[in-house]
Amino acid sequence: MPSSTYTVRRSVTIDAPPQAAYEQIINFRNWRNWSAWEVVDPELRRTYVGEPCGEGAAYTWSGNRRIGSGSMKIVQTEEPARVEVDVVFERPLAACCNAEFAIDEEDGGSRVTWTMTGPVTPTVRMRTLFRSVDEWIGQDLERSLGELKYRLEERSGPDGL
Repeated sequence: MPSSTYTVRRSVTIDAPPQAAYEQIINFRNWRNWSAWEVVDPELRRTYVGEPCGEGAAYTWSGNRRIGSGSMKIVQTEEPARVEVDVVFERPLAACCNAEFAIDEEDGGSRVTWTMTGPVTPTVRMRTLFRSVDEWIGQDLERSLGELKYRLEERSGPDGL
């Protein structure tokens, strides 16, 4: 019997303190610097709503057919260890999911784990006829975490930013 939910998880080790990673994640304005989805549409329209960062901060986007439209809201945080985000995709495929970032201190740096969990709706099931949810979402999580690593390590390097 197929599962009624999916979970996709990716991690990266970053040579920067947990607080630095946490600060990038709790402010949606920072996502432009590292999220793989932010570069899909150069004309992407963004609206930031509510608090500038942390719990209650919200973000809506609207773009081309590849990026679609939707919203995100930070619903729970534990500084500097955890950020939980509710994500709603409106188009091209309607779906809801939960994104959780766990940030752990590791070897003088950080280990950031991004987990996305959501229901396997008929739309998701149709999309996964050709690629698993893990392949479909996982590559974007990997690119995003790689860019987050690059940005944080560049910033904490000898020249700083």
